[in-house]
Amino acid sequence: MTLRCVGSWRDKKNQQYFIVQNEENEDYRCGIIIDETNVRKLYFANDSSCSSLSMKSAFDSYYFHSGTIAKPFAPCAFPVWMRGEFDSMKVSSHELQYLQHHVGAVPLISHCVQTFDDRVMVFSETKCGEPLGYHCLLFNARSQNLIEFKTSIPTDKSNISICTNNTQWESVPWFSSVVLNTSPYPCGIFGSFSTSKNKDQDYCYDIVFDCDEPSKMSISAYHCDDGSIFDCEPFL
Repeated sequence: MTLRCVGSWRDKKNQQYFIVQNEENEDYRCGIIIDETNVRKLYFANDSSCSSLSMKSAFDSYYFHSGTIAKPFAPCAFPVWMRGEFDSMKVSSHELQYLQHHVGAVPLISHCVQTFDDRVMVFSETKCGEPLGYHCLLFNARSQNLIEFKTSIPTDKSNISICTNNTQWESVPWFSSVVLNTSPYPCGIFGSFSTSKNKDQDYCYDIVFDCDEPSKMSISAYHCDDGSIFDCEPFL
C-alpha cells in the first residue's frame, strides 16, 4: 500500500489531522497523529471523513518508534568474516538484519552485544521495535559463498552463559544463507559418480565433477532400464 499525503492541519485543540490518498485504489482517508514519548501513533478513518475520528473509533492504526531509543547494552562489532549481504540476511558492523520470507513476517534486527570467536551474543527486536530478547548466534563459514548459523532460545536477561553453553547446540538445526553475489568455488570432489541401478527405481543419475573447472559439475538423469538420458544440467 502506497499513501500520498494530500494535506494536513491542526484544529482548535491543536490536534493534528491529515488526508492521504491510497495510490493503488485512489481512495482518500483521514488520519490523526498522536505523539507520545519515542512513539508516533497514526489513527485512520475508513474514509475521508474526519468529523468523528478518534483513537477509539479509528478503523486502523500504526505505531512508529523512534530510531534513537537507547539500547540496554554497549554495542560491539560483528567479526569481519561474518559480514556481508546474503539471501536471507544482511550483516553490518553493529547489526544483523534477518529477512523472514513467509507471508506477514516482520524482519528482525539483531544488535551485537558481545563476541566469542565463532558466536555472537545479540539483542534482537522486530523492525517495528518489538523486543525479542537476548540470544546467541553460532556461525560457521562453509565457504566464501555460504555461511550457516544457529540461534539459542531468546531470554530477557543478558548473560554470557547463553553463548558459552556448548550443550545447547546439539539439538538446534543449522540455517544456511548464501551471499548475493556468489563466485566460483571448488567443491573438493573430482571424478564421475553414478547411482546404483535398481530394478525398483525408474530413474538413475550420473554426476561428473570437472577436473579442469573444479567449481563445475553436471548431473545427467536417465532411465535405468535402457540408459536413455532425459535431462542433463550443468551447475556452478
